Amino acid sequence: MVGSSKHVEFMILRDVCLREYEKEHFMRSPKVQRAYIGRRHDMCFACGRNPASQMIDLNEVHVSSQLTSLVSVSVCNTCRNMYPSLTRVRLVRVRVIRKRFSGESYEEILHPTNVRYLKVKSSDDWEFAFPSAMALLWNLQVLTFGLKYGVPKAVLPPEIFDMPQLRHLIAPRKSVVLPDQTGTQGSISMANLQTLFHITNFRCTEEIIKRMPNLKELKVSYYGGTGSIEQSHYCLYNLARLRKLESLFVGGNGLLSLENLRFPTSLKELRLYGCSIPWEKVMIVGSLLPNLKVLSLSKNMYKGQEWNQVEGEFPRLKVLTIFDCYLAWWRAENVHFPNLESLFLSFMWKLEEIPSVIGDIPTLRSIHLESCNNSLVNSAIQILEEQQSYGNESLQLYVDEKQVVCAS
Repeated sequence: MVGSSKHVEFMILRDVCLREYEKEHFMRSPKVQRAYIGRRHDMCFACGRNPASQMIDLNEVHVSSQLTSLVSVSVCNTCRNMYPSLTRVRLVRVRVIRKRFSGESYEEILHPTNVRYLKVKSSDDWEFAFPSAMALLWNLQVLTFGLKYGVPKAVLPPEIFDMPQLRHLIAPRKSVVLPDQTGTQGSISMANLQTLFHITNFRCTEEIIKRMPNLKELKVSYYGGTGSIEQSHYCLYNLARLRKLESLFVGGNGLLSLENLRFPTSLKELRLYGCSIPWEKVMIVGSLLPNLKVLSLSKNMYKGQEWNQVEGEFPRLKVLTIFDCYLAWWRAENVHFPNLESLFLSFMWKLEEIPSVIGDIPTLRSIHLESCNNSLVNSAIQILEEQQSYGNESLQLYVDEKQVVCAS
């Protein structure tokens, strides 16, 4: 009866809204619209279904300068009746699909438009490059890539830095390369840019960093040949200039050294994958990042087998993750992680035990172990039993995603 009553109230409210909509002549449009450029598509671009439909033309998407400036898309009769102003609204999403042998180029697609969201999907197996005409997408705010698995990379032109409205550039891991130089409009600031995800071999030159003063999230990966990767070549020391950066991921293949690298003090999340740095330098990093709450250290990346935490601390760290690192001995005090809430250890075959004082951290709520040796698991169980003997019932232990319950 309660569910039925709520349904009746919902329908009454809906009827009231529809009456007000018709009375005030509000314009209604779907939140997301999809136009598939490069091949015929019969699905309704507003709701995604495929009932009886008819074609309409959208005046605000320019596809080619040769024959027409319209994109013809399908819209079902239901959506056409629901959205009478559909032909006059701004298109929110355009998906560009390029077939390998279609003969269609990106130059024929990218022309001035009011598109705010662009998702590029490629079915090709080889590297492809965007044209300089990308800068004509003046109102573009979100650029995402749906690349086929195994595609080497997408190369963006220098004009990518001449797009002041761009807020988010998101791509699959290791798939996008930004140019070393900025575009032709040297004075343009990308002050709206907040997210750069999965950029390969990104050179953080002073000129480029100045263009993105409000960047909040950055994911970069560095891959070279058989020699070491010098952070100076990629100007990584300029990362400290990103004073509003909150989340940073730096990945490598074990050849990138981050020793003596300074990070922005604004960081709240730091994830390092496949990099090289001595364990004793890790605590120095923590002392220089007073706002850090999440730290992830992954893939056998640290020099030496011993982490002896003598000086420094992570004053606000809440989540610590150590994944597949060649660490055998870990010595620490509870004062080094005064606010730690969760500890994650995965594929730590060499590590013999968790420092027992970790259990004395008053904020600690959970320890998670995955694919670790028996000695490490036993040390975690011992910490749990000890805390329960002190009356601490809030600490939980998970081994391979299963909660461990100690016998009372």
